[in-house]
Amino acid sequence: MAVTGKSKYAPSAIAINVGVGLLIAFATLPLIWTAYTSVRPEIEIVKHPAGFMFRNLGFDAYREVWKYSDFPHLLGNSVVVSLMTMVMSLTLGTFAGYALSRATFGGKQGILLFYMLVRVIPGVLLLIPIYILMQKLNLLDTRFGLALAYTTFTLPAAIWLMKGFFDALPVDLENAARIDGCSRGTMFFSPS
Repeated sequence: MAVTGKSKYAPSAIAINVGVGLLIAFATLPLIWTAYTSVRPEIEIVKHPAGFMFRNLGFDAYREVWKYSDFPHLLGNSVVVSLMTMVMSLTLGTFAGYALSRATFGGKQGILLFYMLVRVIPGVLLLIPIYILMQKLNLLDTRFGLALAYTTFTLPAAIWLMKGFFDALPVDLENAARIDGCSRGTMFFSPS
């Protein structure tokens, strides 16, 4: 019986597998080390920072952080700001993506290019203008101000993703709904 094709034990396949294994180890070992260090007692970390000792492991550090710090409040702030950012980005991105996918108007490609170029600009360059804007709108140190700032960075990607989603939907479905008497709003929000 003749074997065709390359063997899975060819030197190139072994080299690729070793390379992928090293990349996986390079990516996961810091996470494993961080998790291991987080359950070690503090005195052991100070005495033997790079040592492997599996005695006296526990979750005391987690309990202390939860009990004696402001971590629960900070975690709640993060959840609220993330949800606000997600809602704003998805809502605005969906409407803009639909308009850019279905409407025909001059300058549409320019708008799409502008959204792509906004993603290229490093966020650090926008910190001072965003700070000044938030100060003028009295949104400094507010959850809504932070969510608004995050939305400025996530909105271009949301618009591009939603435009691609609407491009994949057949226009004939919308045309059939319009013939049946649906308006654009009814068609957009109708579940079926």
